[in-house]
Amino acid sequence: GNSESFDVSGSYIKNSDGITINAPTDFEISQDNSSFSSSINLSPTDGTISTTTIYTRMTSSASGTPSGNITCTSTSADAESISLSGTITSAPVITSGDFTGSSTCGVSEYAVTLVNSLSGSWTENITGSTFFDPTQGSQTFTSFPAGFNNDIIMTWTENQGACSGKTNAVSIRFNQPVVSGSMDTDSWTWGGVSSTEWTNGTNWYKWDGSKWAVQSSSYPDAGSKIYVLPTTGVCVNNTLNNTASSIGDLNIQGGSFDLGSANTSITGNITNDGTMQGGTGTVTLSGSADQTISGTGTINFNNLTVNKSSGSAIISTQTDIRNTLTMTKGNIVNSQPIVIGVNSENPGTLGHASGIVTGKLRRYFANATGSSFFPVGTSSNLRDVTINFTQVPGTDEYLTVSYVAGAPTLGGSDGSYSGLPLVTGDNQLIQNYSADGHWNIDPTGGLYESTEINSAAYEITLRCKALTVQPTDVSKVRIIKSAGSENSSLDHATWTGLDLLSSSGSAADFTITASATGFSKFGAGSDDGNALPVELISFNGSCNNGGVDLTWQTASEYNSSYFDIEQSRDGNQWDVIYSIDAAGQSSELIEYKYTDEHAQGQYNYYRLTQVDIDGTSKTYNAINVSCSNDSDHFSIFPNPSSGLFSISLKNPDFIGDAFVQISDFKGSVVYNEKVKIQDGINLFMVNKNLSSGIYKIDIRNQENIYSIRHIIK
Repeated sequence: GNSESFDVSGSYIKNSDGITINAPTDFEISQDNSSFSSSINLSPTDGTISTTTIYTRMTSSASGTPSGNITCTSTSADAESISLSGTITSAPVITSGDFTGSSTCGVSEYAVTLVNSLSGSWTENITGSTFFDPTQGSQTFTSFPAGFNNDIIMTWTENQGACSGKTNAVSIRFNQPVVSGSMDTDSWTWGGVSSTEWTNGTNWYKWDGSKWAVQSSSYPDAGSKIYVLPTTGVCVNNTLNNTASSIGDLNIQGGSFDLGSANTSITGNITNDGTMQGGTGTVTLSGSADQTISGTGTINFNNLTVNKSSGSAIISTQTDIRNTLTMTKGNIVNSQPIVIGVNSENPGTLGHASGIVTGKLRRYFANATGSSFFPVGTSSNLRDVTINFTQVPGTDEYLTVSYVAGAPTLGGSDGSYSGLPLVTGDNQLIQNYSADGHWNIDPTGGLYESTEINSAAYEITLRCKALTVQPTDVSKVRIIKSAGSENSSLDHATWTGLDLLSSSGSAADFTITASATGFSKFGAGSDDGNALPVELISFNGSCNNGGVDLTWQTASEYNSSYFDIEQSRDGNQWDVIYSIDAAGQSSELIEYKYTDEHAQGQYNYYRLTQVDIDGTSKTYNAINVSCSNDSDHFSIFPNPSSGLFSISLKNPDFIGDAFVQISDFKGSVVYNEKVKIQDGINLFMVNKNLSSGIYKIDIRNQENIYSIRHIIK
């Protein structure tokens, strides 16, 4: 440690017992370094002091903390004073003090000052928690992640001089905000340790790649990622009030975030696991890719605008918009409801230029007549709904509207087409509905029996855009509905028809309007028109112990009622020998079978007739099943055709899996379909929109191939 030289002067008194040496008041004197006093008595009494050692130390009233000894070399006591000299050694001391508390948040360095040291070394109680020079006394310690949010004890041990082995320690704590997620160097987290002011840099921590660093003057700029932490913790004290004009990601991991009065553009994702206040401004989702809104907390906006150069707003938590939703560009893909408005006093507004809501959209209604628009549909087709109340809907009432892809499922013994065909009040026959999708419209709370809005009269307009099966005559399309919905406890009734108020547009994009009361499931229905009720892909016959096994397969069925099997001996006179119910509605492969036990030898003609639910029928080409040893054959009928024709094949070499392949005159394959060949006559239906020309048709398996030319007119 530090050494300080000093001189001590004292006096002595000679008496009969010896010599008494008196020390100055700041010192004590001892002969044996164990019993100290302000004076000592030296012996013998003859006035001569033999060579001896006198120890001295500073008293408690003196400054410093010395140790050591003073040697007296006087051999004569006949003078009245003696002179003592020695060295005081002080122990090492850390003068910078402990480094703990809230002031350490986001700080990565701490300077330590050590005095009274000759040499020694530092040790830390958490290995790898700081960066330091072990043999340098005074220095700056730098934080490492291993020591974040822990008390680190740094101990100096002296290894030289009178104080060797002496130690002194300091407690250091580098506190860090606890944040989860994926950070980059433009990520910021709110500390709020100084105030609630957004532009006060000391309220912010910024991620530098390995740790959160407290800022002095800088704060987030456009596109920065913002993390809001819970209000508990040494590094977080206040809630955050937004004043930013642009934010990248907004991740509320706890605490409270108030959007404030600012109009803020968000280009990244929003996650709310805390409390989010909507403020009084407008938030615009303006990213160039998909943006997500998620979290366990309710998302609240005062106004929300979706204006994206590309991508969609993907929302997985209920999102409430107190005043205005503006859809300028980009879809809203939501698995939870989007809610516009608060009550009948503040029903909110919707501005729509582009974009589709693919999930549920809920809108409040003022307790007055008037209309509201619901831009629902699929990701690619807007199939919107407009509800115009001609009677007041009631206080604090709302509707939840969604477009559901696929055919609806209703109750009743007739399955999904229960109630069809029907005739509307304006005498329009409705035989089928669009299987592309349907509209669910649920009243307030899903209460179909008691809610006031469910008994108010209204006009409904549905948009039917880009339907897979388009009507041949738009004027014959009507709105059909059923009581309740898929989320209702009501037993679903059959389809009922609404009277037409108006219709407009083309088969590819048209609207229909009708009047009604009560909400439920809605669809678009029409007559059969010229649509094919059944897609038949094969009709086969084979001999079996004196009988003929007949099988046929359909790829899809649309309002089919039943099939008739007709038999003829000469191909002219036909008799129905068997009838079987059809599937009605199907988009899957279905196989039907029948065995004619009364077949005869060479000529057994069979044909298939399909009957629709309205009585319309279609008869397919006949086959001749010969149970004699007639030769094999491969033929097409009719030839030429318009693209709808049948292929007839009999050949035992092809029994099993085979392929029907059609190639144009350049050799390009335009049709390739796997078929199953059975023993006997096989009839396959082809309905392909082909350009006029000459085509080659092959039937092939691994070992064999049949080829024939066919002309498309």
